[in-house]
Amino acid sequence: METIRRWARNGQIWPPPIFDGHQYFVREDAEKRVNTQPTKSPGTLLMRIKNGTEQKSHSPRSTSKSVRQK
Repeated sequence: METIRRWARNGQIWPPPIFDGHQYFVREDAEKRVNTQPTKSPGTLLMRIKNGTEQKSHSPRSTSKSVRQK
């Protein structure tokens, strides 16, 4: 059952099942498509890793708590 859910989330079932609450409704004539391309946009993490774009710079965090003077 988990395999079918994973296929549905990854868009590997055509026509796509309908998600309703906690269950998927799949047509009887639905098929699993093999080697489908992911439906994510080209700005994904994988593309950033492949293209070697730079990381966003973050400001350093303080390692100690600030102490209030009396």
